[in-house]
Amino acid sequence: MFDKTVDFGSGQIEIRSAYVIENIKLIDQLAEWQTVKSIIVIESKREKNDSLQENTRFYLCSFVPTQKQANHYVRAHWGIEGTLHWHLDVSFGEDKSKTKKGNAPENLNIIRKTALQALKQTEGKQSIKNKRKMTG
Repeated sequence: MFDKTVDFGSGQIEIRSAYVIENIKLIDQLAEWQTVKSIIVIESKREKNDSLQENTRFYLCSFVPTQKQANHYVRAHWGIEGTLHWHLDVSFGEDKSKTKKGNAPENLNIIRKTALQALKQTEGKQSIKNKRKMTG
């Protein structure tokens, strides 16, 4: 059994199929991982401008979700990741940062995330960029 979703957006079609593997005791490498209860397998096909990209991803899970839940959880996770990293890059220019030595990159990342969280909690409908400008 599997769950299949189809999304249309940004000029592309994406088809995701989710499978949940429950019987992981057969996988020797996971024998020591007591908290792993299942493996989620996501197969995605993305079609854009007559090109097809296929991808298979694996996720370790501490419970056994339904296939539908697995598809939803993985999609929601990447939605959060995409939004966070987009803001860090576009609003704070994180990818352009030249800081590479010692603890500085990690420290600056924590500061950026804290600032982003604070800006998101402020009232108003301004963009993050405008809120930063007003705060400055």
